Amino acid sequence: MDGTLVDTRDLGCGYDFEIINGNLKSYIEVKGLGGHTGGVMFTNKEWQLAKEKMENYYLIIVQNVKDEAKYYSKSS
Repeated sequence: MDGTLVDTRDLGCGYDFEIINGNLKSYIEVKGLGGHTGGVMFTNKEWQLAKEKMENYYLIIVQNVKDEAKYYSKSS
């Protein structure tokens, strides 16, 4: 994915990062798991934004953050 990465974690906007490439914006939410399995929780704001942005919203899940982290991504 090309573009400019913007850190939005402190803005409370429903996603952690934004990638801006011309007129296209992608919205990135990052969730971490302590081990290899588990669940993630979405706030109402995160869930609403995911539904609104659909194919431009990406969920990145980082497994095993306490040891050797691995990540997986899924677009809505």
